[in-house]
Amino acid sequence: MMESNELQEWHKLSEKLVAFTSNCSEDIKPYIVGQLQALLEILSAQIGLK
Repeated sequence: MMESNELQEWHKLSEKLVAFTSNCSEDIKPYIVGQLQALLEILSAQIGLK
């Protein structure tokens, strides 16, 4: 079960990620995409989407 502040913490973190990726150099964006794809695979497996 989700802890009471997990969703709030996620919103803070996602806002930081959006701000960072909006302002970072083009050179790092492929690395970020790769990391996000890996995270998507991990989370999808954990909740049974794959």
